[in-house]
Amino acid sequence: MIGNLSLMTILYRLPALFVGFTFHEYAHAWVADRLGDDTPRLTGRLRLDPFAHIDILGMLMLLIAGFGWAKPVQVNPGRMRGRHAMLWVSLAGPLMNLIIGFIFTGILVAMLFYGAYGNIWYNIVSEMVSINLVLCVFNLIPLPPLDGYNIVKNFIHPRNLKAMWTFEKYGPLLLMALVLLGFTSGILSNIVGFLLAHMVELFVWLFTLLGL
Repeated sequence: MIGNLSLMTILYRLPALFVGFTFHEYAHAWVADRLGDDTPRLTGRLRLDPFAHIDILGMLMLLIAGFGWAKPVQVNPGRMRGRHAMLWVSLAGPLMNLIIGFIFTGILVAMLFYGAYGNIWYNIVSEMVSINLVLCVFNLIPLPPLDGYNIVKNFIHPRNLKAMWTFEKYGPLLLMALVLLGFTSGILSNIVGFLLAHMVELFVWLFTLLGL
């Protein structure tokens, strides 16, 4: 037992953590590479190897506390083509988690349709959905060093960027304080619940339509 987590819950959650973190960071690396920056390739991040992307402490924090992090992908914006290159790189990680969450929601609904509720595979798939949706939503919070901040920063006029440096310096501390004080948990739960409910509705409608 770790905190309030049973050993079985940890075992169900670990595959989701490996998949969620690995594909999130790989998506950042892949988009940066496609836009002309070979830094992720040179630093060994352009591969689906969990150990190239996972930060052990960050994974343990997500496992236990509900938030965590992976090793950030190093990129060089000066090597990338296009004015909004960093926007696409920043969006890639959360979007990948959303896609994974969407796919596994479909699998989850299919398992419910065929009476597989409550078995080990159902629990693993359920964690795959929830972890990936949490990673998607959490990373879109517009506070440094999260992807959401880099997305917002892309729309700030260059002459105002200098004023953001102080915010970037203390932003991680603010984010940590908000998480530890519980201010983010309610927001995450509400948004993840909203996404999950609508994705489930979509797949139930689709499976019913197809007569599965």
